[in-house]
Amino acid sequence: MRNQKKAVTNKLLQHKEAQSYLVQGEEYMNNLSVLSDSGSSNFILSLMTEKITRVMGDRGKTYLAAVSETGLLVAKKCAEKMESSSFIDMNTHDLKEIKANSNILLIEDVLCLIHCCDAAATLRNLGHQVHDIIAIYSSQSELVKSSYKEASITIHALTDKRTLMNQALKQKIINDTQYHEVSRSMSNSG
Repeated sequence: MRNQKKAVTNKLLQHKEAQSYLVQGEEYMNNLSVLSDSGSSNFILSLMTEKITRVMGDRGKTYLAAVSETGLLVAKKCAEKMESSSFIDMNTHDLKEIKANSNILLIEDVLCLIHCCDAAATLRNLGHQVHDIIAIYSSQSELVKSSYKEASITIHALTDKRTLMNQALKQKIINDTQYHEVSRSMSNSG
């Protein structure tokens, strides 16, 4: 698991967007360009598909649902690779068409916001089972962790902000001052 986190982190750090995210202390890391690089995309999507399979276990038919633009791309590509999954665009799909009591797994690229808690509530109100969210990356903010815990959603992420920061420091993408500034903002966020 630790080696997988490190491998994903290194893939992300090959891209300027991830580096900029840390150096400039941005709130959101855009993975769209990372996923447009075929080498990174194939690697990350393969790991996401593996994680989805493990989380789904023996639940049978599962829908992969997403809200954000990049989350939709990830969910759609993973569903295409998996016979036991179908894709739902939470923004356009008529959710009432989905058979009641279906298993739905939320998919995101970056877990730094709590909008998926709203999506889970909507799906649950329609009688569906939503227990987990899988993301490429989690910000690990206290707001995110507490919101998903309160919503009874288990977070699964390929990597996280702390791992990204530690690896960026080792690779000299960020310096000690930047590392400590981002660490402070993490402890103050949420």
